Amino acid sequence: MKKYSIIIAAYNAAKYIESCIKSVLLQSYTNFEIIIVDDGSTDSTASIIHNLVSENEGKIKYIYQKNAGPFIARRNGVINSSGDYLLFLDSDDALSDNCLSILDIAIKNNNSPDMIIFKDNEWDGNNLFTSKVGSDFDDTRLIKYKEVVYQDILAYKIPSSLRVKAVKRQIFMNSIDEIDISKVAGIKTAEDLLQTLPLVTFSNSILYLDEHIYLYRINENSIMHTFRINHFTDAEKVYRYFEDYVKQWQMYYGTYKDQFIKRFFNEVYSCIMQLNLQSCTLNFRQKKKYLKTISESELFIRYYNEMSNKKILGKRQAILLLLLKLKCYRLCLQISKLSA
Repeated sequence: MKKYSIIIAAYNAAKYIESCIKSVLLQSYTNFEIIIVDDGSTDSTASIIHNLVSENEGKIKYIYQKNAGPFIARRNGVINSSGDYLLFLDSDDALSDNCLSILDIAIKNNNSPDMIIFKDNEWDGNNLFTSKVGSDFDDTRLIKYKEVVYQDILAYKIPSSLRVKAVKRQIFMNSIDEIDISKVAGIKTAEDLLQTLPLVTFSNSILYLDEHIYLYRINENSIMHTFRINHFTDAEKVYRYFEDYVKQWQMYYGTYKDQFIKRFFNEVYSCIMQLNLQSCTLNFRQKKKYLKTISESELFIRYYNEMSNKKILGKRQAILLLLLKLKCYRLCLQISKLSA
């Protein structure tokens, strides 16, 4: 009977952490452990978890670390886990009913693949909605050629998020030193992608599972909807690693290269648009300085010049990126505000 380790990185998660943990405790499949890494929370997250630990002896392990970001938190959780397979659950989300049972049957029926990529549903705590960023496959199948997975990652056909993946613990441990943690500690942008890249690369067998077994909470206060001054510098670090992997996959050419570059510019576009969020408190001069940092970065300049087909960009995106390249920061901000 396979054991599953559910890794939860939590930071100031008091509002949802109890329902998150209980969604695991209520699973019909019972051979699991919950590893919670508290990433330096300053609210009541720790006390809520401690109450659940005492009520569910032996099922929940609590680890505290100084705030270092979800990448390091998940890594520490894996190191302290003992399961055959790992799942990564965000602290404001939940596992759907019978998630582990469905996953376990699929694993048995497909010769225990190294990685399983499944689907999620968006969720407001009560109602389910079709995920806007879903996995673009409509059947369950074992992937014979890993190049298919690489292509799907580049083309956004499968999410880079760890939440829709289960992976053998041994695969994670085999790849754990692929990323220099001294260079990525504290990143909060695209950290899922950063951890996914070595896992996919080291996995020899990958199953696409056509089952919606994860509940992704629609949360307007999440980091995805909050301006962060380090968004671009974090993304830059991740995409330097990403480029290395695409070259390792021997796909840094032609259409594949353009798809990779488009992903980078999607991050840049997000950085621009987030300047219009209420959570952004930068004044006009500070916003211009932020855009200047992006436009003068080595990756922005090189990728813009190397992209062979700029038509792959959306019209609005292409305009904003061109204005950024031309250093027309005021106009870029004005147009982004109209587009927000």
